[in-house]
Amino acid sequence: MAGGAIEGWVKSASGLIGPDLLDVPDPYCRVYLDDKQIMKTKHKKNDKSPVWNEKTGVTLTGERQKVRFEVMDKDTLSRDDFVGEAVLEMEEIESSGTVDRSLPLIRKGKQVGVIFIAVNFLQ
Repeated sequence: MAGGAIEGWVKSASGLIGPDLLDVPDPYCRVYLDDKQIMKTKHKKNDKSPVWNEKTGVTLTGERQKVRFEVMDKDTLSRDDFVGEAVLEMEEIESSGTVDRSLPLIRKGKQVGVIFIAVNFLQ
């Protein structure tokens, strides 16, 4: 894919299992196009099923391979903790034009929740 643009929505997540089992996460989501961060949602305090409903758009240049959704647990006194990630291949976005679905969030090979997203490919 050499050109065009994508617009993406980070809708919500559910069933989040934070890295600290006794702690309810304060989740936010970072979105990457390959390795470049293109979006960061606001964090939601003490929420295993956050609703973000936040949108971003980006112009595509060159070949892009994937969109990665990385959910983090915001910590005040220490570094933020990794909750889990989901990956959507650009091939799926390009072939269908619109992807609107849930993706499993994975950490260390295990599912730690689900994220609900939508991505549109604009030519």
